[in-house]
Amino acid sequence: IRQFILRSKVLLGKIENGQIVPYTNDEKLDMLFEAIRLTSPNFDIDAICDGLYSVDEVKVINQIALIYSQLEQREKVIDIYRQLLAYIENHFQNTGQFGSLFSLVAFNYVRELDLVGRYTEAIEIAEIGWKACVQHKQYRMLPSIIAGIAECYHFLNQDEKSKAYYRQALYLFKATDNKRSLRIITDEAKKYFGDDFSF
Repeated sequence: IRQFILRSKVLLGKIENGQIVPYTNDEKLDMLFEAIRLTSPNFDIDAICDGLYSVDEVKVINQIALIYSQLEQREKVIDIYRQLLAYIENHFQNTGQFGSLFSLVAFNYVRELDLVGRYTEAIEIAEIGWKACVQHKQYRMLPSIIAGIAECYHFLNQDEKSKAYYRQALYLFKATDNKRSLRIITDEAKKYFGDDFSF
């Protein structure tokens, strides 16, 4: 219960002078490390695979990585996601949670690789994530993963491939009535291709 409360506080913020305000990133990290160490006292962010974690603990580790991402500590974030993806693959493969956890972490990993220009590696991870989504019938992250592939191909100067992947992502967002993501990805594609893009 304490772990859940700490995770929730990180997401919800705190009340100051009658207003809800977010915690600082340092405060968030302190709370998340406290949360994970309630149930995994020897947790080491640099040796994730040495521990044993529940689904909730994996989500806490994912939250930690997201805070480091906001702090723009890219290489640290990439290392966390590399370890976490390997952990999920080794420990959750035959469980009902595998597809949703793997695709979530794969998407976050792809985003970070994209941000540091490691486009080929990002595409490889995205394709593994895509396969996991389909194999385990967990489609929530699939359009975002495909959009990640599209952006990487654009930066690799393979625009025809990029457009094809953007179209797939957009059709999925449209099919699931995800108007916000549909708008964001449409704007992204238009930014890269201008009037030369339609779907």
